[in-house]
Amino acid sequence: MEDSLETADAMRARGWGAATKRTTYQRYRFRKTDAFACAFIAVLTVAAAASAAAACGEFKFYPRIAGFDPWFSYIPYVLLVALPTILEAKERRTWLR
Repeated sequence: MEDSLETADAMRARGWGAATKRTTYQRYRFRKTDAFACAFIAVLTVAAAASAAAACGEFKFYPRIAGFDPWFSYIPYVLLVALPTILEAKERRTWLR
């Protein structure tokens, strides 16, 4: 029973019965946009790592209560973490049109 449910989910995900003609395999190429996305993720990763190293690499013998001074150093990390959600929203907007 479980196998039949998995098979049905797989067939639905592949678009079984959605079109009258069979579809063919489409090869995806690595494009400039893919290279840009990889470079953007690499830059965000390096920026987030650098800001984390700067924030954690400081030692003070006498601690003090500090405010949220380096708030801008969290921006690369937030963008890196939010990137899948942003791309998913873009994909849904594209398919719902």
